[in-house]
Amino acid sequence: MDKLKKLYHKFIRIINYFSISLVVTIVDTLIVWVLYRYTNIGLVPANTVGVVAGFILHYLLSSKLVFATDYGIIGFAIYFGTFLLGLFLANTIIYYGNEVCLIIFANEYIAFLLAKMLSVAIPFFVMYGLRVVLYDMLKKRRDNIE
Repeated sequence: MDKLKKLYHKFIRIINYFSISLVVTIVDTLIVWVLYRYTNIGLVPANTVGVVAGFILHYLLSSKLVFATDYGIIGFAIYFGTFLLGLFLANTIIYYGNEVCLIIFANEYIAFLLAKMLSVAIPFFVMYGLRVVLYDMLKKRRDNIE
C-alpha cells in the first residue's frame, strides 16, 4: 500500500493534469460533435471552437490544481503560447487524421472519433511536457530573484 501511495505522490501532477484533460476533452468533443454534425460549421472551425472552450476550462482548473501558477501575465503567456501550439497540432491532426481514417474505414463516425482521439492525445503530451519545463524554469527564475 505504501508503494501505491509513493507512486501516486510521484505522479500526482500528471494524474491531476490527465483527469482535468479528460473532463475537458469530453466537453470539447461534445462541442465539436454538435457544431460539426448539427450546424453548417466545418470540421476545423468546429474543432477550433471546442478547443478554445477547452482551453479556458483547462486553464482555470490546471493553473490552480496542477501547476499552482501565481505567475501573472508570464504564466498566462506560457499557457496561451503552448495552447496555440496545441491548437495548431490538434487542427492539423484532426484534419489529416479524418482524411486518412475515412480512406481506411470508410465510415465518417469512426473516422471522426479516431481523428479526434489523435488530435487530443498527441497535443496532450506535447503541451504537458512543455508546460512542466517552462513553469519549472519560471519558478526557478522567480525563486532566484526572491
